[in-house]
Amino acid sequence: MIQTLKHAGENGKFDPQHLMLGYAIITAARLLEEADCEQVADPSTEPIGVAVGWDSGHPIYLGFIERSGFARRSAADGIAGAVKYKARFDAAFDARFGPENRMKSAF
Repeated sequence: MIQTLKHAGENGKFDPQHLMLGYAIITAARLLEEADCEQVADPSTEPIGVAVGWDSGHPIYLGFIERSGFARRSAADGIAGAVKYKARFDAAFDARFGPENRMKSAF
């Protein structure tokens, strides 16, 4: 993970924003697991989605607040979301630059 963070920034420089986002995600999840969700969630409404991210970027969805507590997003749901996002990104990239200019992917 540290190696990835070192190359996450512009020109291969370490970008601490990625690390800070990771800490924000962990902190939010831990706080929500200990929170009294009955005071937040109305029994007559749907669960409240929780996300963390930059206001200029794509959020990372953590889970849902329900009256019974905080429910983390499942790994399967997270992977499905990443695959769906990649498909949208690839379609937009192909429309702008052509599929021949896309790098091979592990997905």
